Amino acid sequence: IVTCTPTCGRISVNFETEMADYFSDYNVQFKGTNALGTNAIAWMKSDTEPWYVKLEENGETITFTINATAKEEYSSNGTWSGTFILQRNKAYKVNVKPSPVAPGTGNIDLEITIDQTTNDIEKDIEVPVTWI
Repeated sequence: IVTCTPTCGRISVNFETEMADYFSDYNVQFKGTNALGTNAIAWMKSDTEPWYVKLEENGETITFTINATAKEEYSSNGTWSGTFILQRNKAYKVNVKPSPVAPGTGNIDLEITIDQTTNDIEKDIEVPVTWI
């Protein structure tokens, strides 16, 4: 029996549709793993496919920075950042939602949550002997 285990963690971003009501542009930059070194990966507002990030065996801390450009009538240009531990064989979704600080004032903040739930489906496969 051969047991295969992934060496990557999966990250994705879900921008709530209301983001387009308040911001003209937005993205998330991820950095901080050994495999990325000093590089960063960017999740643009139109991206839909997850990123698979190579990780050390015990996982690694990844830093995310959300950059958002507010529409003219709002005053919330800026960045929001945080960290979380990314583990191998785990999926993480960064959910980003606008949250008016004081309705009618033009001030907008972001509500950011990290979702680790998955819909696992285990399946045994037969591997041809030529793969071994």
